[in-house]
Amino acid sequence: MISILSPLILAPPFGPASGRATTIREAVVAALKADYDFVAIIGDRIYPDWIAQTSPLPACTVSIASSVRGQVLSGHDAVTRSVVQVDLWSRTKSELVAAKEAVEALLDGARGEFSGIEILWSSQQDEVDRSERADDGSDRHLYRVSLAYLIRHRTT
Repeated sequence: MISILSPLILAPPFGPASGRATTIREAVVAALKADYDFVAIIGDRIYPDWIAQTSPLPACTVSIASSVRGQVLSGHDAVTRSVVQVDLWSRTKSELVAAKEAVEALLDGARGEFSGIEILWSSQQDEVDRSERADDGSDRHLYRVSLAYLIRHRTT
């Protein structure tokens, strides 16, 4: 597993040809794509915001539930608090649990640099089981868990 303290290189580069993340979402996606344990389960099926119904599983989506810039009397204090939601989707419970554990190992308590974004502090705030049965009457399940992380990070 890659250390969360080492800088991550994005492929393909985000931002204006910088090779660095320009948003917290890009930084988290890059960190997930660079994490050996997570990629061993999910592969390259990591998407911003949503996945198509026909996408192969397991898969992951990363979205921003909220983002609040810190303020002081003179203006923005260069620290933002973002709630990053990571949704994991799978056809098997064991795959889902393994992917969830890999995300928790990477993001819960994370500090350091994620592809050029300085993470000051990260903590899991919520976990919601959103699993559901197939609507075709079969015993197939769609396993899904939503993980919410409060991440304090530097912004410019």
